[in-house]
Parts: sequence; C-alpha cells; structure tokens
Amino acid sequence: MKQFLCRICEQIRIHGIFGLILKLIGRIKSLANTIAVRLLLKECGANLRVLGPVYISGGKNISFGRDCFIGRNVVLDASNGVLYIGDNVEIRDGVRIYAKRIKIGSKTTLGESSMCIGSLKTGDNVWVARGCDLSNVTINDGAILGPYVSFISNNHDRNKDGSIKMSG
Repeated sequence: MKQFLCRICEQIRIHGIFGLILKLIGRIKSLANTIAVRLLLKECGANLRVLGPVYISGGKNISFGRDCFIGRNVVLDASNGVLYIGDNVEIRDGVRIYAKRIKIGSKTTLGESSMCIGSLKTGDNVWVARGCDLSNVTINDGAILGPYVSFISNNHDRNKDGSIKMSG
C-alpha cells in the first residue's frame, strides 16, 4: 500500500493533480471503449486496448487475436463477410475496413487512415503506412508499404463511402 501511495505522489509531482485527473479520465474512457468493442465481437483475445470510438457493423463476423490495439475513429464492417485480426495487430486512428473476407496476420500495423476492402490477406510482420488503400490483394510476410500506396485489383467498383459494391 505504501508503494502504491508513493507512486501516486510521484505522479502528482510530475503531472500535477489536474494532469493526473485527465490521465485517469483517459484510462477510464479507454476501458469503457474496450469493453464495448469486446461485447460486439465474435471472438477477442486477451489484452485488447481501444483508444477511441470504433464503428462496428457485423461484429459477430469479426475475430481479434491477443494483444491488439485499436485507435480512434476506426470503422470495422464485416456485415457482408468475415474479418480476422491476428495477434499483436495495431490498427491506428481512422482506419476503415470493409470485409468480404479479410485476414490480417500477426504483428501487423495498419497506419492512420488506411483502407482495406473486399478480400485481403496479409502475412505476419507487415507494415502498412498511413493512407494506404488495399483491395482484393495478398501481401506477403514482412512487407513494408510506404505512405499512400494503393493496391487495387481489377474488381474495384465502390460505393461513396469507399466500400465495395455488392453484386446482385
């Protein structure tokens, strides 16, 4: 108990009481977001961390592995397909995923404002930088994609929100 109180006093000295309160509020919001997302998913491994609001459609078709991170204002739409996220995946702010059949390999990072659409598969240890647009492709293990790269197959009809137009 004494060590716990000493850590709190140290935090107050470093950040001030107002800073400590803001930090506590941020952690509570993150915990609430994490609980809400977990309730909407089909499967979710241990240690999911969610910073901000996540917009989920078709959550019962979405599975997450262990130790994953989701940033702010992320869209996960598997209402017309399935989405599998491996272990240790980082989905940064503003990422949009519209899944027909998407599998994101372990230890992969999806950079800010990236978009994944349709049938997509990434290997493990893939780095996708900010603003990339990936549709109906396979990306091998260890690939590194620079900012604003687009890989789009010949079937790329899209709706206004960027999602794939469904036939029929």
